[in-house]
Amino acid sequence: MTTALKAGFKSACERGRAVVALWAAAAAVVVAYYSVPGVPSLLEPIGNWQRTFGWRASFVLCAVFCGVVPYAVYRIRRESGGRSPLVTASAQAVWCGMCGIVCGWFFSVQGRWFGCGHDWATVLKKVAVDQFGWSVLVIVPANAVFYAILSGGWSLKDELVPFRVFLRCAYLPNLLMNWLVGIPSNCAVYAFPMDLQIPVLGLLSSAWAVICVGLGSNSGRAIRASTSPSADGR
Repeated sequence: MTTALKAGFKSACERGRAVVALWAAAAAVVVAYYSVPGVPSLLEPIGNWQRTFGWRASFVLCAVFCGVVPYAVYRIRRESGGRSPLVTASAQAVWCGMCGIVCGWFFSVQGRWFGCGHDWATVLKKVAVDQFGWSVLVIVPANAVFYAILSGGWSLKDELVPFRVFLRCAYLPNLLMNWLVGIPSNCAVYAFPMDLQIPVLGLLSSAWAVICVGLGSNSGRAIRASTSPSADGR
């Protein structure tokens, strides 16, 4: 557990500027929507499109935000987690598009459970269930595996990783970073009307996708180091 905490803290420090930028973006979109005249009407066509096309719109929005934006970042920084920028961004686009579909379903379930209001009581209930239930059981383990493989640091051809190694090297560091980024971001997402929640999620996830590639690289290296013959004296 201590190792996982150190890894999570190290990842947070390495990506401090990206995390702070994501927090700022989350705050900015909420403030703009509720304080700047004209912004709600400007976003209304996107909400109408999301409502009309449902899961297809969710896939397209999340795929575009999490593919095109990260690709530009990888080209500028010349860093894409061990694979070419195009391969990394394309894989992320498909993965995040599918996640957008699943999250759209989850948001609708939350709407049935807690209502569709954006008052603080409703928002906090949804964030709590999202971050301490949905993310813990579904999103984080799936992301931890996907990004460890995408980074090239781990492969499905490798021997099956012991659960304790996966927990220490990949799951817990990803969970800690997910809470650090996801709790403020989710507050922003759930503050919007239902039809705009997936578009806002896609926008904020463009930065999160870049952070996840770095997390995946760290996780893949840690898994390989922990399962190498020299790690257990073989």
